[in-house]
Amino acid sequence: MNPPIFLSNATLLTMRPGESPTVGNLRIEGNRITAVGSIEPRDGDKILPCENCVVLPGFIQTHIHLSQTLFRNTAENLSLLDWLMQRILPFEAAHDAESIAVSTELAVAELFLSGTTTVLTMEAARHTDSLLEVVERSGLRAIVGKSLVDRPVGIANFSESREDAIADVLRLKKAWHGHDDGRIEVCLAPRFALGCSESLLHDVANIAAQEKLRIHTHASENYSETRQVRDETGLGNIEYLHSLELLGPSTFIAHCIHLDPSEIELLAQTGTHVLHCPTANLKLGSGIAPVPEMLEKGVSVTLGSDGAPCNNTLDIFREMSLAVLIQSGRLGVGRLNASDVLEMATRKAAEALGKEREIGTLEAGKLADVVVIDLNRPNTCPAQDIAAALVHSSTPQNVRDVFVNGRRVVSEGTLTEMNISHLMTRARENLTALLSRVRRPN
Repeated sequence: MNPPIFLSNATLLTMRPGESPTVGNLRIEGNRITAVGSIEPRDGDKILPCENCVVLPGFIQTHIHLSQTLFRNTAENLSLLDWLMQRILPFEAAHDAESIAVSTELAVAELFLSGTTTVLTMEAARHTDSLLEVVERSGLRAIVGKSLVDRPVGIANFSESREDAIADVLRLKKAWHGHDDGRIEVCLAPRFALGCSESLLHDVANIAAQEKLRIHTHASENYSETRQVRDETGLGNIEYLHSLELLGPSTFIAHCIHLDPSEIELLAQTGTHVLHCPTANLKLGSGIAPVPEMLEKGVSVTLGSDGAPCNNTLDIFREMSLAVLIQSGRLGVGRLNASDVLEMATRKAAEALGKEREIGTLEAGKLADVVVIDLNRPNTCPAQDIAAALVHSSTPQNVRDVFVNGRRVVSEGTLTEMNISHLMTRARENLTALLSRVRRPN
């Protein structure tokens, strides 16, 4: 067993409500934090000096597509529906087991190097086991859903029958849910209303209740998408999901930009969680989510980078900063601030996922998902306001060390268990092979 790790003389940002940054120490033993605060090192501790560093809980991103990372920089200057139909859905359909594994490895490498330790994801319809095998090896804490689409979208090998989709997700649940003492879980991931029959969505609601699984979907991201849902159903996107009993504390909906006030009330009343992806929303020209209005109504809002091809990076620092800046431009300064988004990326995300007893804050007894951020860099010095320094000044290059479940996956800014040069070569080779398999929409 590895010796205890003693992080010394750090600025501790515990993310516990009401606690300010303080200088202190933290001990990791096995996969747990065993002490935080004014503690002394013990014989046998491995001491990591952390002067001029902030130590805080690992970041939690609640909307990620690991399987899309291979498509980074391949889908530029397109709005959502064209982006999906012309690029992303054909690319996902062309994945094989190797390409999806390489995409996942590349995503995990970037997430770790930027301090993200937990993700809620939506993946392609196939080869999910290959993706989960990478997650298992890597140490990432993840809740993974295979994409559920049963309506024809005009792309070969993309959608599947309702029966096949449900059978496969139940198989994945049996094989993977709760794996490695709960580090890996499975969720139900209906892609979005336009890709799912009403029967499939009914099945999702029933299975989520019976099997106690989370639901992870997209809604109200783009005006054209929202209008199509209303044309087909006579209801707004959130209203339609509510009519099928899909809203509730176990449901996580990405984007939620184009909402009526009554739909914000529905999200609040049902305890449904909103997953805010500011960079992707701007890049695809989708709009700006009314986050302050949702928060004022009591809606749970957390953050995600979405996928690399609608963002070009999985950098949580950019998401936090942009989440603040776009609301300052939209509503005026102060409606959302750096402390707010730090909470959204740590404690509040853990609460939304029902994992607040295990992660999201630095406390003795919690799992050791811990990030060390070096503020002794030109881009973050001086760091008078710690929250501002983290949100608006820091980049992944400030991330020094990352622990997940007590496992040190980043040391001194370098991945400890991945050969990044070899991985990038494999990524380029697999993208070339995948593009040769792509079949465009009929």
